Amino acid sequence: LYAQWQSDTGLGSGALGTDDPDGDGLPNLLEYAFATDPLTPASTPPVLSQILHLKLQITFLRARSDLTYEVLASSDLSTWQVIATN
Repeated sequence: LYAQWQSDTGLGSGALGTDDPDGDGLPNLLEYAFATDPLTPASTPPVLSQILHLKLQITFLRARSDLTYEVLASSDLSTWQVIATN
């Protein structure tokens, strides 16, 4: 599916998942995961955040069924743990 997306978006088969052709800070693999345009910097993932009952709540679109999405958390920004997986 990723290879088809590369072709559909005009990246070509040589584009790496770590490449960022539009320079927006999101590598191709994240552009794919969030269904954004890898060639348009203004194309950003629809991420919503809010504070609810003194806790941060983040909502994002899981656009691809062929990927596993994991949410990680840290209390010290050094040690991370998976707190949710689709």
